[in-house]
Amino acid sequence: MVTRDRSAKTSYKRCTLLVNRDNEDLVGSGDTALSVPVDDSWYVIEPDESIIFVNSKGSVTLAVLCSKYGQHPDLLTYVNSIIDEAVNDRKGVRPTHGRELVQFSWNAGPRHARVFSLVNNFTNKKKLSMATRQQKDSCALGILALSWNLLIASLPAEVIKGNDLDFGYTLDLPGGPLCFSTAERAPSEAYMSQNYESPIHTDQLYAPYAMNWVTLHAIMDPEQCQLHVGRSSGGNYVDVSLKVVVKCATDIVMSMQPCFQHSTTLAQDGVCRQGTAINFLRHIKQAFDEAIAIEGDVKAIVIRLVEEEE
Repeated sequence: MVTRDRSAKTSYKRCTLLVNRDNEDLVGSGDTALSVPVDDSWYVIEPDESIIFVNSKGSVTLAVLCSKYGQHPDLLTYVNSIIDEAVNDRKGVRPTHGRELVQFSWNAGPRHARVFSLVNNFTNKKKLSMATRQQKDSCALGILALSWNLLIASLPAEVIKGNDLDFGYTLDLPGGPLCFSTAERAPSEAYMSQNYESPIHTDQLYAPYAMNWVTLHAIMDPEQCQLHVGRSSGGNYVDVSLKVVVKCATDIVMSMQPCFQHSTTLAQDGVCRQGTAINFLRHIKQAFDEAIAIEGDVKAIVIRLVEEEE
């Protein structure tokens, strides 16, 4: 555990790209980028390092825990197969960010056209039967519930307290379904990602923390991924105001505070990164509360949306 306070102010501008030192050749011509770590005051978390940062008041600011499911490689393989299928079947969100970020459950639409509905993001929806779509949704929701239960079992209690969720989920494994009738379901806003990159930005949350699970970080093409002379493969999470770089690795779970500046460094070609995330965006909660005020019941909203889908 390390005590470390955030910088009161930073000079780093929103939408600035971040790149690991010695990877500056990844920055496109005309793009503004910042190399990290900036100086010796920054903390770099190694792939095999578990660490929890707290501020001077004792509150958790960032938690990074490694090797939570490493003893079950077959499970990670299954999880990654579902993520790969999902990002190829569905439209992503945040088009101004790099690569794929796919949303599940409730959606409030883009900033310029607010709506409130269940996510409907299949790219080839007309070619898929209802049974196929339901099967794909079931697999994805099972993985997200698995992710949530791993996160709440691993992360500090301060990070995951105050949740009021339903129970019971199923993993549709190749050998047959595996049911967890008493385990919590995932919260109502979750994501799967593949090679996701983002510039410096903030997210407005109604909860103090977001969480994610890195399920894959692998060199798929060593010739494309130039790791000589200590170069990083990139794709590292950066808490900008905390001045911390988290080196990406398979099977890391994290809790972070996205209301502060954060980013993901540009990654080299030939690297594959995947994961799941649980978030609590304020505008989705606002849209949910407005819908409840109008219709009075979550169940009624879901029934109507499902009937419209069918």
